[in-house]
Amino acid sequence: MVVFICTRALTQNLFEGDYSNIYEFTPGGVQTTFASGLSPMGLAFNSAGVLFELDINSNIYEFTPGGVQTTFASGLNPIGLAFDRVGNLFVADWPNMNIHVARESGAPYSSIVASRRSSARARTVS
Repeated sequence: MVVFICTRALTQNLFEGDYSNIYEFTPGGVQTTFASGLSPMGLAFNSAGVLFELDINSNIYEFTPGGVQTTFASGLNPIGLAFDRVGNLFVADWPNMNIHVARESGAPYSSIVASRRSSARARTVS
């Protein structure tokens, strides 16, 4: 069962995640297993071609284009992630109703905290 799909902008390869693997497909349709033993919920690529994988176990992993895996963040309750044009990573954190922003510059991440009353405020987290 396919959970999500994401395209790597640098190579135009298609990435597909199921409940335990991330697969890579070339434009010619050749499939390889990019990573296994995960519980992926979402994928996003930054402009350098680094893959960020959102895990069902409250982790965010980062993979170099060569497949080297490191832990980017843990202990959140993420339900989505995306990059903006300048390389900032936005992570939706549920049930805390936060959107965390990891800056491309490496500065401490910020959180945009939304309440049920539709108001929001920003704070810096060190």
